[in-house]
Amino acid sequence: MLDWHADNPYSGGGRCALQKQNDQTEIKGASMNRQFSNVGTSKKLSAQYANAFTSWLRGAGNPGTEMMAALNEGSNPAGGFAVPVIVDGQIVPLAPIDAGVRSLATVITTTSDMKVPFETTAATATAKPEASAFVAVSPAFGSFTLSAFMAGGQNDLTFEIFQDAKTLPGFVIGDMLRAQQNIEEPWFISGTGVGQPQGLLGNVGAGVTEEPDSAGNLVTINGASDLIGSLNSEYLPNAAFLMNRATATILRKAQTVGGVFYQAWTRENGVDYLHGFRVAYSASMPTAVRGATPILFGDFERGYLIGDRGSSDLAVKMLDQTKALQGLVSILTYRRTDGRVRRPDAIQSYTIAAS
Repeated sequence: MLDWHADNPYSGGGRCALQKQNDQTEIKGASMNRQFSNVGTSKKLSAQYANAFTSWLRGAGNPGTEMMAALNEGSNPAGGFAVPVIVDGQIVPLAPIDAGVRSLATVITTTSDMKVPFETTAATATAKPEASAFVAVSPAFGSFTLSAFMAGGQNDLTFEIFQDAKTLPGFVIGDMLRAQQNIEEPWFISGTGVGQPQGLLGNVGAGVTEEPDSAGNLVTINGASDLIGSLNSEYLPNAAFLMNRATATILRKAQTVGGVFYQAWTRENGVDYLHGFRVAYSASMPTAVRGATPILFGDFERGYLIGDRGSSDLAVKMLDQTKALQGLVSILTYRRTDGRVRRPDAIQSYTIAAS
């Protein structure tokens, strides 16, 4: 049996409620008729209106808001925390300075200080008349001591970075090798010989003194040719030029404006040649200015001797106890070396006239 109530639409009370709903529907219909009475009229909406309406829809009807339906890595809570951070294991180091002396000179290892003899005066021969005695003229000798001077450095790494950054200790050692090169090369060029190696400059042959060319180039192609002529032919087969790169640039320019009828400066397989002789570079060679000696030429293998104590390798010590209470591992790197001019006449100098 159905229980009829006043709020039942099939009861009397329900019919009254239905009548009220019908009345409201008629009122809404009249209102809609008024709204759509101008449907046939064409209206053009502005671009600003369309953009604002689109933003309103995206904001779910809330002005100034816009829904972002996709996760993105630009926001950490929206997905950024899930993106892995990758660090390349290779650290690109700074370039070392040009260092050419070691590649040209004779390099040996020593176990202690070494006396190196050399000839100061050659023996001479004289004409001998028949039935006369020979004239004894013996050679004279000198010597120098090849010692060893310490240079190196220390780097401290925390226990944490030593464990976590696996490639860092190797990089530090390589960086200290470049630092060793940066201190030794200036010694080999201009060292005093007291407490450090003896430098080449001022201790080799005087060579030539040249004027700049008519175009203002302080070093010239013809001057380099004169320098070759100043070297004893005994040393020419293994001879090479030593200069810095700025000086090499001046020589290349001098070739283009000096009316040179042949290619004096050439490059083959990545190696530069001047007048057919190899060119090596040292950042420690002087700049080309009046009164300077920017170029050396000769047989460096016979003319300059480098002695490394024990080994030419860079010595490395890992000390994990010295600063353990501070949580540090110390990396020590060092090399003991010396350099001396052995044959001054085997290397000749190019000096620019002072005035």
